[in-house]
Amino acid sequence: MADKSGKLDQLNFRIIDTDSDDYGQTLLIRHEILRRPLGKSIAEDDLSRENEDCILGAFYGEQLIAMATLKDSSEKDALLRYVVVDETWRRSGIGTAIILRLEEEARRRNKKSIRLMARITVVPFYENLGYSKIGEPFIPDNHSVVHVWMARDL
Repeated sequence: MADKSGKLDQLNFRIIDTDSDDYGQTLLIRHEILRRPLGKSIAEDDLSRENEDCILGAFYGEQLIAMATLKDSSEKDALLRYVVVDETWRRSGIGTAIILRLEEEARRRNKKSIRLMARITVVPFYENLGYSKIGEPFIPDNHSVVHVWMARDL
């Protein structure tokens, strides 16, 4: 388990190319945290166009400890996906730091809003960052966890 105290300033945030070795770490962390607990595999996700997305990772040394992707969904809107923080690093500000950096990237791309599909258990986290629920909670196809759409104007 990592000692988080005093380590946040030692994190390296960087864009991850789908052709890099780091990309393999994104598949592993997404599988272990998002898919495996549901009896699923990241291999079931359609990642064929992920090379078009902005994939941001937070590294402690060379270990990926958090990540998220930003996908253009229209000329004015972006979609935030695969927000993942290693369990030993949760509640340390890394998730917030990644989202704020991707919001800045969305602004740089002249996006006016960001949408995301949040698991119901993390809705308060996103609300604290200024996101609002859109519509009613639902269970997405091929999932067993309740989600809700959320959005934020930039």
